[in-house]
Amino acid sequence: MPINEQVIGFRRSRASDLEQFARVLNRLGICNPYPIYEAAKQLINLDFVPKMPDSSINYDYWGYTISELTFPFEKTPRHTYPDHVINMGLKLSLKLICDFNDFEKIKDPFKYLEFNIYLSGTQIIQGGTQKEVVSSLHLDRHLTSEEDTEPDEIHPIYHFQFGGRKLDKKYMDFGNSLILDSPRIVHYPMDVILGVDFVLANFFPNQWRELRKDGEYINLVRIYQRYFWKSYVHTKASHWRPFEQSAVEWDPMLIWPNLIINVAN
Repeated sequence: MPINEQVIGFRRSRASDLEQFARVLNRLGICNPYPIYEAAKQLINLDFVPKMPDSSINYDYWGYTISELTFPFEKTPRHTYPDHVINMGLKLSLKLICDFNDFEKIKDPFKYLEFNIYLSGTQIIQGGTQKEVVSSLHLDRHLTSEEDTEPDEIHPIYHFQFGGRKLDKKYMDFGNSLILDSPRIVHYPMDVILGVDFVLANFFPNQWRELRKDGEYINLVRIYQRYFWKSYVHTKASHWRPFEQSAVEWDPMLIWPNLIINVAN
């Protein structure tokens, strides 16, 4: 079954958005956007149809993989421990699969999402000895099947947790650290556009504020917030329906500073 024309046009539009986003990041010197261009090529390449584990090919599925989008730190952030860490960098990697038929509906926009933030640096130890120090955060979509048993701890469908594959115990010296799988913290999903905005807001605030003055950047973030967050937020709010919008007295920007104001409904 070939990919239909609607899906082809849709994939090309998503690729065009990624290419525009990459050009903005490159123009402002935020990072080397090569992995984003590669993701756009995956969308344009109609021989590439992302496939869920243990399932047949669905030609309405679209997605991409971002491998190690790298952000160097100009200086070590404040409140970094241990002390005397230099040459810090952050790598963002992600893989997502979505169904064209679920786009811009009040339902889960993703079929698969794996999102990893990996930080590393060099610690200078007394006497001049150096060692690599690392930290890792992991966001994913919890996959379930009819055969699954109830997990011991709660598994929100989208959750952040400390750790991940980059903190494999076979290779790490954890010192006095104590690392657990829990808690799995409820969190909104992110594609690469929203993911980059998240990374910059949390780790590179000066560059983030500069980007927020760029019209192209703001417009893309605004659009993708609507694409991927509207259904997430409306579904949460539906638990307390009916929703009385006129009664809201809480500024959403205080809850969620990444939001672009005046997002279209």
